[in-house]
Amino acid sequence: MSDILRQVDDELRKEKLSNFWRKYKYFFIFFVLLIVLAVSGIQFNQYKKSENRKMFVEKYFESLDTESIEAKIKSMKKINAPNVFTNQLLNLQIANSYFENENDKQGLMHLKKVFSQNEKSLLSNLALYKYIMFQLDTLSKNEILKLIEKQSKIDRNFDYLFKELIAIKMLIDGEGYESKREFESMLNNTDLPADIKIRAEKYLNTIK
Repeated sequence: MSDILRQVDDELRKEKLSNFWRKYKYFFIFFVLLIVLAVSGIQFNQYKKSENRKMFVEKYFESLDTESIEAKIKSMKKINAPNVFTNQLLNLQIANSYFENENDKQGLMHLKKVFSQNEKSLLSNLALYKYIMFQLDTLSKNEILKLIEKQSKIDRNFDYLFKELIAIKMLIDGEGYESKREFESMLNNTDLPADIKIRAEKYLNTIK
């Protein structure tokens, strides 16, 4: 009797599973396909990113080996940067090439492209520092301060470098007392890098 009941129970279970599969099989097939496509898409995207980075590095170093500065700039402008960091790196190098070719206007324009981006980084700090340094005689102190204020993420070492530029600008503008106070304030900071400390002391000696 128990065997008959077990057979009936098995048959009912199989029938339920068969009915369930007939009813929902397309849903399960679709779900499995969706997972396969998602995993494949992620892997393909990672592969493409990796290939784009490799291509960028190859073309970047190829352009550096170009003989003339004009050809180097032209070559670099054709490179597609795969992300913000490589775009900043590329524009910095193009700016350096323009400065090397004595085309300061274009050089400054490409530096501005770097630090004007929403993505703030060490490279954007470097671009802004060079941008200010190249125009220390022409930019006003207020213009310099506004540019620095817009740079929301500043590395600590660049913070000291920007303070040094402001102190030098004060000295250029004849604000000797204010410049002296700025340099003295920097020297009171125990974290001040040694090279900036040496320069600050030299500037203070000229003010005295």
